[in-house]
Amino acid sequence: MDKSDRYTVADLSLADEGAMRIDWARSRMPVLAALRKQAEIDKPLSGMRVAGCLHVTKETAVLIETIRAAGAEISWSGCNPLSTQDDVAAWLAREGYSVHAWHGQSVEDFYWCIDKTLEFKPTLIYPLLPFISHNKV
Repeated sequence: MDKSDRYTVADLSLADEGAMRIDWARSRMPVLAALRKQAEIDKPLSGMRVAGCLHVTKETAVLIETIRAAGAEISWSGCNPLSTQDDVAAWLAREGYSVHAWHGQSVEDFYWCIDKTLEFKPTLIYPLLPFISHNKV
């Protein structure tokens, strides 16, 4: 396990593999790429602090990049311990994103990750359901 105040992931050395997966996903998500291009100019989320709890996969990483490009600060956790791609989580951590997720975490660790995400003091939560089910909102 690799940890800092900003991230908790299984293994940072997997980041290069994550980068390859995310490059592949980017190449197959043209609509999100177009939104990102415009968001980089307009910065519609400037000043926002977005907490997310969604599958940590290559596709979600592209979404996370887009949210940051729109001007937001981000903290993320996985919504399903069995869907987290450890290489993608490692890439997010290496790129400076706040991320707390690893494959196969326990129920206790899952809720700990949500708590870490909420310590970020978000102004926007996406999606809301995991946080509500944890009685944290």
